[in-house]
Amino acid sequence: MSQLEILRSNIVRLFDAYCAATGASPSAVSVAVSNDNKFVKTFRERDMRVGTYDLVTSRFSAIWPEGAAWPDGVDRPAPAIDAQAPARGRLQPTIHPEWPEGVPWPADIPKPETVNSQS
Repeated sequence: MSQLEILRSNIVRLFDAYCAATGASPSAVSVAVSNDNKFVKTFRERDMRVGTYDLVTSRFSAIWPEGAAWPDGVDRPAPAIDAQAPARGRLQPTIHPEWPEGVPWPADIPKPETVNSQS
């Protein structure tokens, strides 16, 4: 399996686990982790940079629901902290339990409170 296939497989596992844990639609989750509601459908066919993978997985880490298991075999990065990015998306998952105290929530990820599964 190529490195690109491994990265894609990890992202599929994250989408599947997150949607199963929250009931959110894949396109809503796609907006939260990539600012693109079509990313969930297109990342399998496009070339992907490691930086894109790192950003998407760190955003998953930031919004991961408390009590939900992170997929085995997928390294969990530190939560994304990008307060300079524009606010987008509608997904409102539960907050990550390890979010650093005093660090502002990233502007490009909706602040967690409840899950909205509409896309």
